[in-house]
Order: sequence, then structure tokens, then C-alpha cells
Amino acid sequence: MKNIFIDCEWNTFANSKIFLIGYAYNLSSFGILTGNKICPTNLEKILNPVTGFIFVYGPDIGFMEKHMNINIRKKHKCINLLALVRHELPNLKCYKLYKVEQHFNISRKSMAYKYDIFQTLADWKTPEGRKKVIEYNQEDVINLIRIFNNLRKSGLTYRKVMKYRIH
Repeated sequence: MKNIFIDCEWNTFANSKIFLIGYAYNLSSFGILTGNKICPTNLEKILNPVTGFIFVYGPDIGFMEKHMNINIRKKHKCINLLALVRHELPNLKCYKLYKVEQHFNISRKSMAYKYDIFQTLADWKTPEGRKKVIEYNQEDVINLIRIFNNLRKSGLTYRKVMKYRIH
């Protein structure tokens, strides 16, 4: 079974336009879509090899569907990992991604954008900043895989994962 983990960055305040889609099938396969590469054709190319699940942390599926005017959920099994984590770890006080990472002792190089989303947008506009945003997004995507792997080690089955399918 081949899964994909996706994290999008978008302009939250103006037009909610996605400017970066980061994705990975495993811990060593990170890729991105940016600019005019963010389109239904390219998204389908990265989703084509998926025989399992599409994992996101929050509303990313809905944003991609709205942004590209497509229905991802119709063809693919999409899972909101945030909902799954909330159920599997009911005693956490906060479900922000970095807090879940801390729960599993997953290290993070950059916290730069965890507290200031305005900085993400500002940095995206410069070549040096863009590189930092991409690295940050890559860390988010790879850590989604690590969180899921930790949940699986704790006994989470794919049958249970199906309960969190986004319809």
C-alpha cells in the first residue's frame, strides 16, 4: 500500500490561494508543487501512485479541491490526521502539529513559522525566504509521516484509519 502525506501553505488572509504543496510518500521522497505547477494535472500525477491513503493535517484537502475546482475525495481515500490524532491521543492539551511532534519526541529544526504565519507569506516573496519556507514545509510533511508511524507502532490499524476518511 502506497500512501502520500501532503501539507499546503496558503495565503490565509486575502484570497486563500495555495502557493506551496509539499508531499512525500515516505521519509526520503519529498517533493513540491509551486506557482503554475499547482494545477489538477500535476496534482493527479503525484496522487496517481497512491494505492492507500492521502494524509493531511487539517483542511488541506478542502483547500486543494476549492483552489483547483476538483473532487479529490471522490477518487481517493483522504484522511485528516488531525482528527485521527485527537481520537488516538485524547489527553493532549493542544493538537497543533508541533505539540504532537513534541509528544512523540520528534525533533524540528525550524519553529520560525509556527508562531507567525505573516512571516511565511513575507518570506515566500524572496528567494532566500522561499528556501526557508520550503524547508519548513518539508519538515511538516516528513513529521506527518513520523507521527503516523508512531501511531501505527501504538497499534493503530488501517481498518481504524478508515473511520477518519474525509467524505
